[in-house]
Amino acid sequence: MTANVAPRRVHEACMAALKGDLVSARALDADLQLLHRDLFVEANPIAVKWAVARMGLIGNAIRLPLVELAPVHQEAVLRAMRAAGVALEDQAA
Repeated sequence: MTANVAPRRVHEACMAALKGDLVSARALDADLQLLHRDLFVEANPIAVKWAVARMGLIGNAIRLPLVELAPVHQEAVLRAMRAAGVALEDQAA
């Protein structure tokens, strides 16, 4: 799920691992740990769809049986996105 929200960072970690650069791969993955965890604060893919919408890549078109990410979890997911270096739509300026 993290690859949907931070594709470049996940790609970099995978490429480092494939090249045998485990130090870099582990460091890149460590930067993604909060995001890995917080994208599962609710049933998959609720947080991922919410995050990608916050990035401005999709609209807020969630269909039942999915529901919007609960407000109580939104700040945690935003913090994890920022920690992973994910650009948010409102940061584009």
